[in-house]
Amino acid sequence: MKHIFIIILILVTIPSISQTGDLGSLSEDTNLVNKLNREATVLKSSKPIASYQLSKRAILLSEKLNYKKGKFKALLNLIVYYNISKQTDSCDLLCRLAINLCNETNNNYFKKELFQLQGGMMYYKGYADSSLVYYLKSLKLNEDLKDSLGISNALMGLSIVYSNTDKKRQLEYIDKAIALKFRFKDTLGLIKAYSFKAIYYRSENVDSSLKYGRFALNQNLKTQNLIERASLFNELGTFYMMKNSCDSAIMNTLKALKIYEKLNFVDVLSDTKITLANYYFNCDKISAAETLALDVYTIVSKNDDEEGLRRSSEILASIYAKKQDFKNAYNFFKINVQYTDSVNIKINKQQILDVSTKYETEKKDAEIQLLNKDKLIAKSESKKEQQIKFFIIAIAVFLLLIAAILYHNYKKKLNANIQLNEQKQLIEQKNVLLQNQADLINDSIEYAKKTQDSMLPNTNVLQGFVSDFFIYYKPKDIISGDFYWMYKNENRVVIAAADCTGHGVPGALMSVMGHNALDSAYRELENCSPPNVISYLDKFIKNKTIGEGNASANVDGMAISIIELLKDAKKINYSSAKQPIYIIQAGELIELKANSFSVGSLQNQSVTGGEFQLQSGDCIYLFSDGYVDQKGGQDKRKFMSAKFKQLLIQIVEKSSAQQKEIISSTMEAWKGNNTQIDDMLIIGLKI
Repeated sequence: MKHIFIIILILVTIPSISQTGDLGSLSEDTNLVNKLNREATVLKSSKPIASYQLSKRAILLSEKLNYKKGKFKALLNLIVYYNISKQTDSCDLLCRLAINLCNETNNNYFKKELFQLQGGMMYYKGYADSSLVYYLKSLKLNEDLKDSLGISNALMGLSIVYSNTDKKRQLEYIDKAIALKFRFKDTLGLIKAYSFKAIYYRSENVDSSLKYGRFALNQNLKTQNLIERASLFNELGTFYMMKNSCDSAIMNTLKALKIYEKLNFVDVLSDTKITLANYYFNCDKISAAETLALDVYTIVSKNDDEEGLRRSSEILASIYAKKQDFKNAYNFFKINVQYTDSVNIKINKQQILDVSTKYETEKKDAEIQLLNKDKLIAKSESKKEQQIKFFIIAIAVFLLLIAAILYHNYKKKLNANIQLNEQKQLIEQKNVLLQNQADLINDSIEYAKKTQDSMLPNTNVLQGFVSDFFIYYKPKDIISGDFYWMYKNENRVVIAAADCTGHGVPGALMSVMGHNALDSAYRELENCSPPNVISYLDKFIKNKTIGEGNASANVDGMAISIIELLKDAKKINYSSAKQPIYIIQAGELIELKANSFSVGSLQNQSVTGGEFQLQSGDCIYLFSDGYVDQKGGQDKRKFMSAKFKQLLIQIVEKSSAQQKEIISSTMEAWKGNNTQIDDMLIIGLKI
């Protein structure tokens, strides 16, 4: 979406040269050049290819006539075209030609427009500081020339630069630009200014964003500016999505999509389709989201579009996770990670190339200036007598030798400083990119945490079965590989504590699969004894991760403890895989042994379980291994099972709330400044 918005910024903040003063008398041929440029400017938004062809004709005719004003305007139109179509090399070449023309003519009208264009391009490339410098230069020249419309365009550019750093100044510049455009009846500029104001209010007041966005769109419908219209539809789609108005968000984004299809903007088409797929997903239109995302994935795969592959694989992973198709979800998640790294590397390489190009240009300019200086010295030589001439030449050669030595030392020092500055800039830019990526990943993980928390059971099911209970649940990361699950009917309640292989994102994916497997077991099995349920979980996880035909293979699975608490019989049926169950009865800790295998690795073994007769006051503990495996203390050793058993015996007589508090404070004191190494889960039940 940022790509579309910056294109509009570049298109709309370039005033027409034909409005900027008298640059010389015009013949009929120069009038034809101006006509071609005017038509190209009008068509650059609605028919970019036609605008490109007209601008090329204007350049050729201007070269023939040596008409610099016409050549400059045509160059600006071509730069806009190449920037929109992402032809970076051609864009940079034409920028250098425009800079040379400005230096050659020393024309302030040329300079202010070039500065305005460069401001937009620098912001698009991610160089906010350079963008700010160019916009300020444009503003200063427009103020010197008393060009009010030019001032308003520079103010709009500055408002974008300050959008992420100074919101108050951003709004101040937008309002100043609106006032100037109202004053001079600049309808097209007013549309752009109101679209900027709509975007400004997006984070504070979405209703205001919709009001200004609809006003800008209504005005745009009276024009032929299709690129801007598509951008406005896209922005309205974003605003409606922020209000959870699904139908309006989807309708406006579809309108933008139709315009981009008409203009054949391939890159923007893919970007908009991915945005629309996300809207379908967020509005629970999963089938539509999947169809559209797969279409984009197919297209960007053929075009080797790494950014498109990154974004489309990201939404597809989310779609298949929601559909519980974990095999496809995992495959697209791996593709997303691959192309996220690839895109970051490519961005860094491009930034290095940009800095290198800038250095080479400055180096060539310095060499040209030195050459011109030598020519002036040669022309200023006096025609004196031969002996004096030789003497002067000797002195000049001597001075040149000294100058060459000094210049060599200066260049050596300058190159070292340039390299240091380049390295500093690259490090700063890389840090910003890494921070942005981290923020995106953290936002996605926070959303996943909400989803995972919503799957945890309501503990009200324990009422009538236990007199007191606590749950100590402490994920290592934002999302967890440990989870607990409960099921209740009239005469029994089933409680499970599970520890999936890994933690963070991989563990969370497995925990979702385990939660769904338990739901399926108690729906489908006639005999839901704990051993039968564990056998069912083993087959379910193998089938979901490696397919029906390889159900005998080993996969990463989970450790789990399951108890079935019978209401009237005061006993439990139990079974566990890889993690034991503790019961404290009359002050004695009894360990119910676990099966030696984990869920997902069962081969030909049978799953065993048992039953245990309870007494009033007994305490049952289900837990993962995260607590006992945590390293701490002076020697940074594991907490260990023996210490954990002693702790439970010491606190068994206390209330569940007190037990949970002591377990938590004991672990914090033990861990100290050490990093938590695994998810932790302990469930305590008092009969």
